[in-house]
Amino acid sequence: MPGEREPFTTAAKRAALAVATFGAFTTPFDGSVVNLALPTIGHAFHSDVVALGWIATSYVLGLTISVIPFGRLADIRGRRSIYVIGVALFTVASAFCGFSFSLGSLIAARFVQGVAAAMMAGNSIALLTTIFPPHERGKALGIQTAAVYIGLSLGPSVGGFLVESLGWRSVFYVNVPIGAGVIALALTKVPRDAAERRGERLDPLGIAMWGLALTMILLGLTLSEQQGAPFFRTLVGAGAALLAIFLFYETRVVSPLLDVRLFKNISFAFSTVTALLNYSAVFGVSFIMSLYLQLVSGFRPEHAGFILLAQPVVMAALSPLTGRLSDKIQPRVLSSIGMALVAAAIFSLARLAADATAASIVPRLMLLGIGHAFFSSPNVNATVSSVERTHYGVAAAILSTFRFTGQAISIAVATSVLSAHLGGVAVSTAAASRIPVAAFMTGMRIALEILGAICATGIVTSLVRGSIRRIPEGHEPPQSRLA
Repeated sequence: MPGEREPFTTAAKRAALAVATFGAFTTPFDGSVVNLALPTIGHAFHSDVVALGWIATSYVLGLTISVIPFGRLADIRGRRSIYVIGVALFTVASAFCGFSFSLGSLIAARFVQGVAAAMMAGNSIALLTTIFPPHERGKALGIQTAAVYIGLSLGPSVGGFLVESLGWRSVFYVNVPIGAGVIALALTKVPRDAAERRGERLDPLGIAMWGLALTMILLGLTLSEQQGAPFFRTLVGAGAALLAIFLFYETRVVSPLLDVRLFKNISFAFSTVTALLNYSAVFGVSFIMSLYLQLVSGFRPEHAGFILLAQPVVMAALSPLTGRLSDKIQPRVLSSIGMALVAAAIFSLARLAADATAASIVPRLMLLGIGHAFFSSPNVNATVSSVERTHYGVAAAILSTFRFTGQAISIAVATSVLSAHLGGVAVSTAAASRIPVAAFMTGMRIALEILGAICATGIVTSLVRGSIRRIPEGHEPPQSRLA
């Protein structure tokens, strides 16, 4: 029929899936590699646990404040172009991380990396949900999620090898050829997508309020242990107030940065909240376990990397399966099972002793991987399938924002609790003999119990979200045209 938009070709689907999965690999690979290098970086810059936490926090902060503006920009200008620019900036920022001459310069370069990753993160999901119809979406998202976990899987082992063989700077340089490959593949294989909201404008005041509000909240959480309760209440309270003003403003503006009406959709609202709770629980675990394995258990970086490999390997193996299952079984059922398994795994890790062996640690990490695989792909499927296609970019960006905010909260919990028990002790492999083991183990147990409780709360939010609407094959909304 005239004016009816044609579906994407099989070749276009395969090309977009390849680029999205390749790009999805880069960000988690970088994060897991850096976690393994933290004690070595701590030795190089004589840093304590709070300072090391900023290497992760600055990256997550850049991601969190940027992903919704770039998701919105991608809806207006086209997702492929924003994605490619993000990959290029990420590649350059990675090189600057490797060149860092101080902890401050490394933290600044990590922030830029986070902003660049925001340009990729939401857009990779939005690109796939634009191209793949509902009955194929779970499978595509499962493959993309598996790429995330392959990145996590290779990170510890490759990171341990790089740190021991070439030094900590090499963990950043390795991103440069990977980024170049993503750029080449995207420019040559993925056709341009039609902007869903061409002609609309970004809202600069909304972007400023959003970024400032989230920055105050995340800084308040991160610095609460150092600055005390009054600082925490002031900064978080001011951030929350500004966020409330932002949300009110967004209901009045003609072209909102964030369409708050999306949260009237119960399935979407609770899917994003559940993602927030899941990542608030999970992300800090790898940070804690990396320090535990190297500073308490005495494993070398390479050996610690192989132990940490247990979690993402299982996630990578199971995610395509759980993604396909979510096309047939209501995602809330699978996600709720996943949340329960993750909570059980975290509480089990909290029971580890200082002299625990790899044989007792690996099964716990595998259970964590199984639970996260059951949660992640089905939850993404539930989130994007609950909104109209014109909102895919912003919906995926909101999901990413909640995920990255959860990561920042998780790191804040881990660093605050550990710092409260360790004081200003330098955290590095060279200072391992001076680490107060009993104090570290107490802090580790309390931090993991808090993270486990957060995850247990997510079981409830996952269950109450309701079921997503199933669209019979052949009755999907028309796909947008690629140029």
